[in-house]
Amino acid sequence: MDTEHPFRGTPPIELRANPPHPLTERVSRGRVLLRLLATWWILGLAFWAWVADRLFLRRVFYVFVPRRYEPLPWTRALRLAFERLGPTYIKFGQVIASSKGLFPERLCEEMRAVLDDVPPEPFARTRKTIEEAFDAPLSTLFDRFEEAPIAAASIAQVHGATLPDGTDVVVKVQRPNLPPRVGADLRVMGAAARLAERFSHEARLGNLSGIVGDFVETLTQEMDFRLEGLNMDEFNAIFDPQDDKLVCAPRVYWERTRGHVLTMERFIGCRVDDVERMQTLPDPEAELVRGVLAWTETLLRNGMFHGDVHAGNLMYLDDGRIGFLDFGIVGRFDQTTREQSMEFLLCLAMSNYKRFAEIVIDMSKGSIDGRELDVNEVAEDLRNAYGPLTHMTMAEIEYGEVLPNIQRTGMKHGLRFPKEFVLITKQFLYFDRYARLLAPNLNMFQDPRIAMQIMQLLPQLQAAQSAASAQPTA
Repeated sequence: MDTEHPFRGTPPIELRANPPHPLTERVSRGRVLLRLLATWWILGLAFWAWVADRLFLRRVFYVFVPRRYEPLPWTRALRLAFERLGPTYIKFGQVIASSKGLFPERLCEEMRAVLDDVPPEPFARTRKTIEEAFDAPLSTLFDRFEEAPIAAASIAQVHGATLPDGTDVVVKVQRPNLPPRVGADLRVMGAAARLAERFSHEARLGNLSGIVGDFVETLTQEMDFRLEGLNMDEFNAIFDPQDDKLVCAPRVYWERTRGHVLTMERFIGCRVDDVERMQTLPDPEAELVRGVLAWTETLLRNGMFHGDVHAGNLMYLDDGRIGFLDFGIVGRFDQTTREQSMEFLLCLAMSNYKRFAEIVIDMSKGSIDGRELDVNEVAEDLRNAYGPLTHMTMAEIEYGEVLPNIQRTGMKHGLRFPKEFVLITKQFLYFDRYARLLAPNLNMFQDPRIAMQIMQLLPQLQAAQSAASAQPTA
């Protein structure tokens, strides 16, 4: 049985009660100052390069070099600066790329270029990280270890390997010496966000310091791979392997897992956006919906929010299961937020925008500037923003306009739009992109299977909340 596997080990569940301290608390003032100077130097170079381009000086320079001149808009200059600044800024660039409506659209489009183009770490450094984590030679830990990574990202890279008992696995290895550098970067970002909010109404309304604060929390959790392993164990515990949902996360091999090294099951299958492979299935739409239902169940029943289910993190496995990957970014919703999220999705499914407006105003605690809000006016603007999601097919929706329209609605009424609703909307848009390829007539926001699931879960959650509130307090 799996529980008897010699390399499964015992998960460090005490991390739930004692999570790691934020990375910003683990860095000296001297390192922060040095990182601040380096950041301003690189951003300054990017600024002056942009100015030189605006003054046609770069065009003159390219007359004397054997390279073709390309314009340098400010968005490209900033993206190149982020890449030079390293992993923290690359990750923040990824946040920007997936946050249309919170940042200028041209900047979001430019930052998409940082998503995949990250060079791998030299294998000697990877080997050193693993051997220091386990205080043992790599050859005794794995029977085979592939030097070339399967994938390389800003925080870590993934290698194929084989355990001594012959089990094929993948090993996620963090890039070396990251925590101090990332902690210093995050301190600099936090100070910059607070400064921007002092002088910019748009920054205050967009809650820029809150975005950076969430980024600090997310990155702190993402850089301790033991937490990711616990998230995968929790996800698998939700879905009994004997049920008919056939949904899973990779199994974690705890004997080969540490804070900077994560060893897990190797999935064999195809990504859900591999149209050629997916179209060979009897009903590719049903397989996609199965994955969406699993995601909404973990969120609405258990409050576990997988916040990064893009095409590379959702697979159809050769054995018929739907596999979820990359549990580094996982949020938690309390009972009240889960109930509000269910109502949010039901309001969309039933086009009940007045109730939707009431929920948004309540969660935002009114307008940021104290003005009196007209529920009907807010409801009408929400209808205009969300309407395309509920009455168009996936092939007709202009994705680039959805989140900006939602953000504009919030700014018009002085509302800090609930981040939970933005996250859910963004994740459904991810799902919709796959649907656009596999089932262009499907509409995730009004699919009866999803609405039925919510209507079944909502009474259960309300009953649990009533029972909890009825308990006598000490």
